[in-house]
Amino acid sequence: MDTTSLLILSAIIITLNCFASLYIGRAPAYDRSQKQIQIILIWLFPLFASIGLSYFLWCDRQDVKPTKQVGNHPDVSNAQAVHHASAYYHNR
Repeated sequence: MDTTSLLILSAIIITLNCFASLYIGRAPAYDRSQKQIQIILIWLFPLFASIGLSYFLWCDRQDVKPTKQVGNHPDVSNAQAVHHASAYYHNR
């Protein structure tokens, strides 16, 4: 492998690591320690970790369905949940 192709490969790996680090750093799904561990893994195992962890995070985001339900119980409407919460805090 000549110097030019080695420099190109290094630039690609560094770029992938930077994008993966930013992507994981902004992910709301993980707490700070999980993000730090994943970013350390990305830089310790450059190519495999950046692609693998980014793909894992992307798949994990696809599984999460945002919900607009306020309460924990499926039979309680949003209005009822807000009413119960406001009555609870009002009576405290």
